[in-house]
Amino acid sequence: MNVRAIVPVRTVPLIPDVLSDDIDSGRLIPCVDFGKACNVVRVIDVSQSSTLPGTSLFFGLTNSGTLFSAPLSCSPRTLAQIANSFTVSGDLVVYTTSAHEAHFISISILAAAEAGTDVSSERRRVERGSRIVTSVPSTMSLVLQMPRGNLETVSPRPMVMATIHADTDA
Repeated sequence: MNVRAIVPVRTVPLIPDVLSDDIDSGRLIPCVDFGKACNVVRVIDVSQSSTLPGTSLFFGLTNSGTLFSAPLSCSPRTLAQIANSFTVSGDLVVYTTSAHEAHFISISILAAAEAGTDVSSERRRVERGSRIVTSVPSTMSLVLQMPRGNLETVSPRPMVMATIHADTDA
């Protein structure tokens, strides 16, 4: 089964040169082939954080928990088989797994990595069943929802270190 992420042309202003011919028609254009249907798809522009100008990265999460990452018109990379939520925070992709861990992967490293290589991630234990609600890069915090419904805000080390590096480089 060949399933493609379909993105409405009008909601993808990140790559107008690739999609400019079809903006007026309003047609849906297949952008990336994850191989499985993804219930959550996110596209980000990584040209600010990588050396590749005009690069877009697509992320997709299936109902079965497979998290994919793929550049435009390239084959996808499987980031996790047991993911239950993800978000993009600054230069980090953050996802939680059913193994009760939060993983943090640098987008610039992910964009520059070869297709067949593994990308290392930093990990942090989280409460069983935690899901990501949102992240706030300016306060270096990650908001998690626990299975009982309560919210917890944490400041994971990778997010703090990314902010410190950005501040010292500026």
